[in-house]
Amino acid sequence: MTTDANFSRDILDIDAEQEVRKITARIKSILKDDLKRKGLVVALSGGIDSSVTTALAVRALGPERVQVLLMPERHSAKETADLSRKVAETFGARKSNRNRRNNGEH
Repeated sequence: MTTDANFSRDILDIDAEQEVRKITARIKSILKDDLKRKGLVVALSGGIDSSVTTALAVRALGPERVQVLLMPERHSAKETADLSRKVAETFGARKSNRNRRNNGEH
């Protein structure tokens, strides 16, 4: 069994802006060097993970190189779809809709 001897509140003391710079630099590097691409697609559900991913992608590449695919879950509240649209609009990313509510599933 492991102990929490090295875990403390100080572990959360990070330089957020420096971390953003590291993450966005890595996004650029992977796209350019490994994938040989100029942009990317983010599936945006309106949740925190996909919203942060959208923000980082736009920061790394610019809004013109980020395509957001709006993907609320079939059982998501209307507010979730509204939130995902607002996230895309806030960051200026291009968006398209993938409405899973009307794809023939019941």
